[in-house]
Amino acid sequence: MRCADRRSGWAREVERHHGTASRIEKLLTDLGQPLDAPTDTPQKGPH
Repeated sequence: MRCADRRSGWAREVERHHGTASRIEKLLTDLGQPLDAPTDTPQKGPH
């Protein structure tokens, strides 16, 4: 695979992820659910 092909492949993959994230955010908003910041992570408690 050529370097240019890999770059365009990664660019397409990033575009797909952004599209998916946007759809999920819209669905959550439509359901009245709060959106967490992307840096938020679940709290780990004792198991």
